[in-house]
Amino acid sequence: MPEANEDPVDLESTITFDSRQDLFLITTNILARTARSLDIVSRHLDPFIYDQTETVDAIKAMALANRQAQIRLVVTDLRPV
Repeated sequence: MPEANEDPVDLESTITFDSRQDLFLITTNILARTARSLDIVSRHLDPFIYDQTETVDAIKAMALANRQAQIRLVVTDLRPV
């Protein structure tokens, strides 16, 4: 399993994972390298991923570091998880 500070995937390739922990590590790695634009498309915002300090801090850092930053969320199921 990759560590959060490693490059677990080539962003030009298909990303596969075997567990929620792998998904969390891949997500936080991608967020840490995102500088200007972030699009999240999800059936619901999984709390295991998006209700974590590391995730919130990475998104917040991106928004505060770049005045031109764009963050877009598309959530298709608005019912509570």
